[in-house]
Amino acid sequence: MDRAGESLTTGDEEDIAANIQYISVEAPATLPAGYTFEVEHANKMYYVTVPEGGVRQGDRFEAPAAMEDGCDLNYHMYVMKGVAVEGQWKDHWFMDFFKYGYCHASSCCALWCTPLSLGQTMVRAGLDWLGDPIRGKSTVLNPAFKIVAAIYGFYVIFSFLLEIISPTPPAGQEDEYNYPPEIAFLKAIADIVFSLYTIFAMTKARESVRHKFNIPSDERCGGCEDFLCAAFCSCCTAAQLSRQVNSFEEYDAVCFSESGSPENAPKLI
Repeated sequence: MDRAGESLTTGDEEDIAANIQYISVEAPATLPAGYTFEVEHANKMYYVTVPEGGVRQGDRFEAPAAMEDGCDLNYHMYVMKGVAVEGQWKDHWFMDFFKYGYCHASSCCALWCTPLSLGQTMVRAGLDWLGDPIRGKSTVLNPAFKIVAAIYGFYVIFSFLLEIISPTPPAGQEDEYNYPPEIAFLKAIADIVFSLYTIFAMTKARESVRHKFNIPSDERCGGCEDFLCAAFCSCCTAAQLSRQVNSFEEYDAVCFSESGSPENAPKLI
């Protein structure tokens, strides 16, 4: 159950305290105060938040580190600050599609390769390939992008091969072109299955990102906001999610990467 936004009980506070210790860390990049990233120490994964004043790449500093198993006990302690304002979307899902320019990598990827943009957001936000948060294990080697890319690649190649075997005739002229009904059936099945997966995964991913940032659902949509966005404007939704979990003002978008962000970009928790 997502506990974002709930007040903590005394038991919760004790659990959090039990999962925190101070460790010495070498900064992997120049980072501002409040950014959170993963480190491995004594064969365990920890979340470390950059202290006041920020750090430069190579600096060593001591900071409280939360064990990964306790990362969801207090949302406010682990969400990376500086990405977006808690409780609201960073920008408009449609009006700000080209916010960073017509040729910005995030916009182009969302427009031309929507599933890949979704896979990048999943990696960036710590979600699995179905759009659910990954809990209880490290997200460093999150395979979500690879899985989504494999599904997308299989769909494209399968559809292309069917088109080579028997090109799609003009609508209403299937009999004249002797178009095999088996090919039409296979194409329809592939389209339906891939569309259902994409809509489902994007709906879940958008819901998970909303919960991560404590963003309420639009009541005018009757609780179906995430589904409606995913079903009727998937490229706009993918672009908004990418902007929401990244700070493109500080770090350039990277089209050909698993997370859509450069390696020195801080980890989003």
